[in-house]
Amino acid sequence: MIVFGPVPSRRLGRSVGINNIPPKVCSYACIYCQLGKTTKMQIKRQTFYNMEDITKEVKKKIKELNNSGEKIDYLTFVSDGEPTLDINMGKEINVLKPLGFKIAVITNASLIWQEDVRRDLLNADWVSLKIDAVTDEVWHRINRPFFNQMGINSEYLIGYEGNEFSSTGNIEEDLLNITAVHPMKKQAVEELLRRNNCDWDVIDRLISGQKIIMSEYRGEIFYMRRLSEEIYGLM
Repeated sequence: MIVFGPVPSRRLGRSVGINNIPPKVCSYACIYCQLGKTTKMQIKRQTFYNMEDITKEVKKKIKELNNSGEKIDYLTFVSDGEPTLDINMGKEINVLKPLGFKIAVITNASLIWQEDVRRDLLNADWVSLKIDAVTDEVWHRINRPFFNQMGINSEYLIGYEGNEFSSTGNIEEDLLNITAVHPMKKQAVEELLRRNNCDWDVIDRLISGQKIIMSEYRGEIFYMRRLSEEIYGLM
């Protein structure tokens, strides 16, 4: 799945996600990652997907959403791994910009020290740089990297982003695409089912088919895509 959404975002409105990295190729192995353990850790940039395929999938998604009257605020590089590992990201941004939507990149900031990464990010309209700790010891315990980053201004972003998930009309595909990268609260799932005139049998079928899982956290029920054991690991 290269393109998904749009999903609601506090900062970006209705965001169409671009998943330009295979799961779970990342420069970190964060202990809290919703996708599970990192299966391939690296800091060297490379090509993962054909740039033409990414562009084709984005254009297809935009056409589907336009036909259904769905609003798009941003095209966002947010991946099953670290998006800046994609050596073609800057070119992809430049190819997508003429489509008329703002471009965002959500990155863990681990590669920001590389000049080519900074140059690629300059082409985006909005960039989110993440940092989880301000001390070396805690940073290593949480993100588990290969090198140190210091002096990055950060902002703690928490809170629920709402239930305004979009649908293309194929409810099972929509649920699988969204929950692969964005856990959904039970009320968000119920709302999406209601808007598509579907009942809870859809969820029961996906759970029994081992395609999604249910998880409880702080008194809330969440639904997530069930990845393979190799990718998902033990949370």
